[in-house]
Amino acid sequence: MEVSLETLAGLDRRLLIQLPAESVDADFEQRIAEMAKKAKIPGFRPGKVPVNEIKRRHGKALRMEIINEVMRKSFFDAVSQQKLTPVGYPKFNILNDAAKKGLEFSAEFEVYPEVKLQTFNTLKIEKPVAEITEADVDHVIENVREQHKEWEELARAASSGDQVLIDYAGKIEGEAFDGGSAEDVSLVLGSGQMIDGFEQGIEGATVGETRILQLKFPDQYHGEDVAGKNVEFTITVKKVLGKKLPEVNESFVEKLGVQGDLSSFRDEVRKNMTHEKEQAEKRNIKEQIFKGLVEQNKIELPKTLVKNEIRRLQQRMFQQFGGGQQFDPSLLPEDLFIERAQESAAVGLIISAIIKENNLKADGDKVRAMVEDLASRYDRPEQVVNWYYNNNEKLAEIEAVVLEDAVIAHILETASVSNKEVSYESLFKSQ
Repeated sequence: MEVSLETLAGLDRRLLIQLPAESVDADFEQRIAEMAKKAKIPGFRPGKVPVNEIKRRHGKALRMEIINEVMRKSFFDAVSQQKLTPVGYPKFNILNDAAKKGLEFSAEFEVYPEVKLQTFNTLKIEKPVAEITEADVDHVIENVREQHKEWEELARAASSGDQVLIDYAGKIEGEAFDGGSAEDVSLVLGSGQMIDGFEQGIEGATVGETRILQLKFPDQYHGEDVAGKNVEFTITVKKVLGKKLPEVNESFVEKLGVQGDLSSFRDEVRKNMTHEKEQAEKRNIKEQIFKGLVEQNKIELPKTLVKNEIRRLQQRMFQQFGGGQQFDPSLLPEDLFIERAQESAAVGLIISAIIKENNLKADGDKVRAMVEDLASRYDRPEQVVNWYYNNNEKLAEIEAVVLEDAVIAHILETASVSNKEVSYESLFKSQ
């Protein structure tokens, strides 16, 4: 095998590979002979099909199959020989494939960039320090009450925060349009679920009242057929319901599955808040470090790596909001994800370089502790622990988190860290 390497623009590389004729021809002749022994073709006895007939029928496809196998194997042998680290799969181009004259092809691909790490002592990190006050606990308990609210019918006029049951019919230039009408729709006023003016136009209405609203769809609206157009909605209010929050008493606490009295309930709430606070503080520090690392270490990013990261972000968003539909990347433009994908790809390369340079490992005891912490949230934690340790893929995910934490701890040893007092609520505003 003869190999030559060309350096193209940026991280692009091209390998030119020449192979002797026997690298393809010998395997081709052997497989053709095997096919002839097994082939069943009308007009020929089994095992007596002439080799030339097999070549005529299957030779072209079989030779291409062998060439693809040879190119893949030769490519990986060549990059190992050249000490290259390719990103993704190469683009092959057959330059010559004449029988008895050998195979010549090119393989174009990207390589990972060399990361020259800067020192961490110039990184400035503000460690958020939050105190959980009694008012914070009260606020969380109110949120819990809100999650368990009930709705009761009212005789008064509707106001913001109420839930209404309505029928509505929309018309544009006097004509009904698709999706513009519905019956028995439950809507919380002030939720922002409908276009501007719709919910506000219902406020003050009573059961049985019909209102006609003259509104306009936003210029940037998901329904292109109606975007920017004036619309008339006829709305009939059928029910007005006000929310009824549960009283915080021992019955409510018991319903939530908390053992003990109201004091125990507040202790449990504070315990959960403390855990969430610690996690939020860690995320905040991690985000600062990642941002600092990207600014400090300027790296040329492989296009393939960024493309793969865009696809991962698209898939994750689609899983969250796709409603069970089959993933279609064209529904989520790449421009929405390009900056995050570039930052994520850069962080991944830098983190890998830090791990390699400092020979960092995922501590087994910390992996076990994290698995047990996750398992403690289930009824039979020991089964969950065993499941993780019998699932290499899931255990690898935990090890990756522990290893990332080790990288963060390593950086914080030399970075400039100062404390910054913040409120509990502010920890979660940007998340």
